[in-house]
Amino acid sequence: TPEDPDVVDDIAHLGSGNLVTVNDTEFTLNASELIDVADFVIGTGRGFMEAASRGKVLLTPLANSPFPLLITKDTFPAVFATNFSPRNQIENLDVEANVGRIIRVFEDDDYRAELANLSSRLFNDYFNVDNVVERYRKLFGTIRYRSRFRFLNLLYGLYVLKSRSPYWIPSGRSK
Repeated sequence: TPEDPDVVDDIAHLGSGNLVTVNDTEFTLNASELIDVADFVIGTGRGFMEAASRGKVLLTPLANSPFPLLITKDTFPAVFATNFSPRNQIENLDVEANVGRIIRVFEDDDYRAELANLSSRLFNDYFNVDNVVERYRKLFGTIRYRSRFRFLNLLYGLYVLKSRSPYWIPSGRSK
């Protein structure tokens, strides 16, 4: 959906002509297609994880702040628990300190690189399914060997359904 035009104008004004915003529905409906061209991503849920997979500087909306939260090693745990939802709230948030860190990202190349590296590490530690394939194989292997009783469970379930349902119609008969 198109963003609030007043907010877009404010952002463009703050960027002093050095900032490009893309807010046309052609792009915002599938915003993940633009992640590669972004330096910073304000994301929630899956979009946040996709941006982390590409090592982008990460921000996420907060319900109790007019500014998104810059993700650092200290702020990550608070919003990880809620899947980076727009309903995120951080008690005792120091909004000025958060804004100061956001400004620092624009001014300090080393800090920006540090946060991009953090983003990649967070992806590998928390979201990269390639890192858990072996655990899933073991889990499904265990389930497979227990599944020989599944057929008996199915038969028992059908028996219970038949005995308790007035609508059970055995094959070949009509009510």
